[in-house]
Amino acid sequence: MRYGENKWLFISGLVFILIVAAVLIFYFLLMEGSLVKNLSEGEFQEESSEQSSFEDFIDGDISLIEYVASSIIPPKRGGGGSSGGGGGGSGGGSSSKCVDIDGDGYGEQNLEKCSNTELDCAGRDPNVNPGQVELCGNDVDDDCDNLLDCNDPDCVNSSICAQRISEKLTIIFAVDDGANHEPENPIENSYDNDLLTRWASNPIPLNIDFDLGVVHEIYETKWSFFNWNASRTYGYSVSVSENGSNWTEVVSLKNSSFIQWNVDSFSPVNGRYVRLHTDTNSQSYWAGLWEAEIWGIGSNFSLSCIDNDADGYDKEEVSCSTGNDCNDNDPNVNPGQVELCGDEIDNNCNGEI
Repeated sequence: MRYGENKWLFISGLVFILIVAAVLIFYFLLMEGSLVKNLSEGEFQEESSEQSSFEDFIDGDISLIEYVASSIIPPKRGGGGSSGGGGGGSGGGSSSKCVDIDGDGYGEQNLEKCSNTELDCAGRDPNVNPGQVELCGNDVDDDCDNLLDCNDPDCVNSSICAQRISEKLTIIFAVDDGANHEPENPIENSYDNDLLTRWASNPIPLNIDFDLGVVHEIYETKWSFFNWNASRTYGYSVSVSENGSNWTEVVSLKNSSFIQWNVDSFSPVNGRYVRLHTDTNSQSYWAGLWEAEIWGIGSNFSLSCIDNDADGYDKEEVSCSTGNDCNDNDPNVNPGQVELCGDEIDNNCNGEI
């Protein structure tokens, strides 16, 4: 009989242990979930408070009993209440720590516990936080000030943010390879902004090259041909070059019309020189041009210096009081930096790695 009693006591004890273990496992699983229901207030509490309690237990900041108690009875959330002021508690317990997932020193929660108390707007990217400098043109709010790229004061000297303007580009010089010229119709007449003066040369075929002075992004040409009372048409093509030697054809051979302006648009191409090639004309006579226009993208580069990475140092080809920046797209590389050994980068721009 005593054996039977001991047997049932053993079974009862085993069942009790299993129940306790099941309860502990249940609350552990709740802790790992995204939300825990607050039984005292009928609300839900975010995962971060449970995770914080678990981390405190692992770090030795609280005892096992305190950890189990905090899991079974979640702390009340701040706010509301009748204790006046409409917002009392700390919302996560006194043991809450800085939540800094990317380890850049800027947190997403419990900012007062972080080494920097400003909010990290991208908690999983250590290169984005309030301590960064805005990088212009990458479509990222690098410094978390809600000002993106060219709207950020950091980009005030950025060439990327210089206003791009579609405009008629200035022709500074022109030359043709014709053998004969009329003194009263010099080549300068083809770009003097006057439709009552013209250029003339022969024999055809021949080229007339226009110099813009600097390289531009070109996307359109306009030609006002001299058509001798609407009786002469031209076969012509257009090419563009950056150096005057290597040419890219942007308008294939075509016939002109009797309209005042023959307009040709094409995919933007970089060039300083534009060549009009007159291949034929319907009267096999002199080539004539009232006016030429070349259209492209200009820029208002009225900047005192160009500093794309806003580190206080300018580009090599622009003279500023701050000296030359050998990498104007990286704020961590400039003459004011200290050389970091072993990273294969010329951090201080002294020409040595």
